[in-house]
Amino acid sequence: QQKNLLAQGAAAFLEAILEDGDEVGVSMGTSLSRMPAYITSRCENTIFVPLIGGIGEVDINVHSNNIAEALGKAFCGESMRLHAPSIVVRAQTKRELLKEESIQRVLNHYGYLDIALLGIGTADERSAIAKTGYFTTHMLEEIKKSGACGDICMYVYDQRGDTDQVLSNQGIIGISIPTLKKIPYIIGIAAGEYKANAIMGAVRGGLINTLVTDCKCAGKLMEI
Repeated sequence: QQKNLLAQGAAAFLEAILEDGDEVGVSMGTSLSRMPAYITSRCENTIFVPLIGGIGEVDINVHSNNIAEALGKAFCGESMRLHAPSIVVRAQTKRELLKEESIQRVLNHYGYLDIALLGIGTADERSAIAKTGYFTTHMLEEIKKSGACGDICMYVYDQRGDTDQVLSNQGIIGISIPTLKKIPYIIGIAAGEYKANAIMGAVRGGLINTLVTDCKCAGKLMEI
């Protein structure tokens, strides 16, 4: 029920700010995946772009590609698909994948995004990254030791919102952090008191500039 209400609120806000011709980047997450059901308006000249590649073994409905497609259909607009894994271990593999024309086509849109819709994870065993199958036990231990408090688009960050301390961040195929920070509306969508530290890290690091959340989480954020 909470995630439905969150999705409804996020959908209403998106409808309020979305303009003809806008390009919207979409990350992953349960709340984001429920947004299309609450879209009631049309905006035919919009494009929804996945911000990250496929995310392994978690429910396909929460994948960035699927959410972008569903939102595109809901608004009677268009969508793109990023045909790549979300993260690779070898730098050479990433370099080769980024040469693919279909992948470059999506990445080239990132510099023109007007809005980003972001799920916010807690970078621990409760987060989607732990369930993707991409992260080994060693990688998860490294994340824990780094003082990580959250993740956005699979990028793990600490209390300051710094993403530079975790090696696995270098293997992500999707939008870069500097490019993300330049988007006019960077909307974080997350609820629950346990998400408060992850949200604060994202705020401090400039990873989001707008937040859709619930009253309990908002209260916890005010305390922090």
